[in-house]
Amino acid sequence: MSSNKRDFAPFDEDFEVVYIEDENSIENVPEEDTPKQKNTNRQSPNKRRKASPVKAVSKAGGNVVKTGGKIVKTTTKSALKVIQVCAHAITLVLIAWIMFLIATKFWSTHFAFGSLNTAVTERNTTLAAYLGVAVLLLVFELISFLWAMTSPRTNNKLIGGKQDVGRGLFSFLIIGSFSLLSSMFGGLIPETHTALIGLKQGLALYGSLFESLLPLCIAGIISCLIRRFAPR
Repeated sequence: MSSNKRDFAPFDEDFEVVYIEDENSIENVPEEDTPKQKNTNRQSPNKRRKASPVKAVSKAGGNVVKTGGKIVKTTTKSALKVIQVCAHAITLVLIAWIMFLIATKFWSTHFAFGSLNTAVTERNTTLAAYLGVAVLLLVFELISFLWAMTSPRTNNKLIGGKQDVGRGLFSFLIIGSFSLLSSMFGGLIPETHTALIGLKQGLALYGSLFESLLPLCIAGIISCLIRRFAPR
């Protein structure tokens, strides 16, 4: 019995020693990172170092493009607004110039038909008809001038509640075309009455202004078209 115990004891002790060493070795061995953790630990710093500059550059480039687009849009809008304002001013100046041209021409030649002082007492129908042509043209142009100064209201807030539709275009068409027709057919009016004589002479004078009125009317039509069809 004693011999068996001695034989078993060393084996038992050896077994315990080996078991303890294996257990300690297993407990002291550090846990290895899983493949996902290794990949995460290895790639995350690189991704941060590489992605951050790209995002920063992309964001900065986007801001530059966005800012440049706003500047171009604002500049274009301002330029178009200036063009419309200038075209509107040109329209009014041309109508006023046509009025001045008609008034001065008729006034400088009315003396051939009598005096204004005695026109009523003498019942000078020739002078009355002659000046009636001038008054009719001037009243029409005055109305056109006031009409061209206004713009219709609109519900579009982007254009300030009003929209320039090129008012005044009709006046240039009427003045130019009627001056041409007067030069062509004014001489066909018979002179059977003193009033018809004055009307014929007035239309003849109006027709003689066609060469002077034509460039003014063309410029006025262009200015009205710019105001009407210019982008907003």
